[in-house]
Amino acid sequence: MQVLEIRSPFNQLLVSTVQLEDEKSVFDKLEKAKKIAREFPQGLDIKFRISVLKKLAEQVNADSENLLKTAISEGGKPFADSKVEVARAIHGIHLAVEYLENLQPQKFDISRTEQTKIKKPGCSVNQ
Repeated sequence: MQVLEIRSPFNQLLVSTVQLEDEKSVFDKLEKAKKIAREFPQGLDIKFRISVLKKLAEQVNADSENLLKTAISEGGKPFADSKVEVARAIHGIHLAVEYLENLQPQKFDISRTEQTKIKKPGCSVNQ
């Protein structure tokens, strides 16, 4: 397997390494993902998704100093900018939780679709 070296753009010091996947491994993982998607056509339960996101936010918050150091060394951004980015990431996760908590299930009567006519100037759906 190939290894990708992540280096600081300023001093070229090695920050980390990443194992690269080969084509077969990537396609195997995509097939596994498709299989799981077919098994759960409605997706994961909203309550489960919320719990996963809350746990992620806790983990990101708990590891924020390490994430901050990594962001600085990988991207070469100033401390203040990187700190804002980590805070925005945590806030974004909280926004996703808030959205899911306020999501109202909707049902659409598909039988009405054929009966409904949309009128727009110069356009007819039933042509």
